[in-house]
Amino acid sequence: MTQTLLPAVQRYVDAVNAFDTDAIMATFTSDAVVNDANSPVRNRFARGWRPRSSETA
Repeated sequence: MTQTLLPAVQRYVDAVNAFDTDAIMATFTSDAVVNDANSPVRNRFARGWRPRSSETA
């Protein structure tokens, strides 16, 4: 079964798969909320959040 993702979600998935931190961050809006292991990061601070995988990539 093939599922089509919303364009914004597809951009995020593509950026993660490419280990492209700048592209990942570009998918977030200024009012984004990131819930990383039940530790929400909100608003402008979410723009500074980095996926844990970027630390090892």
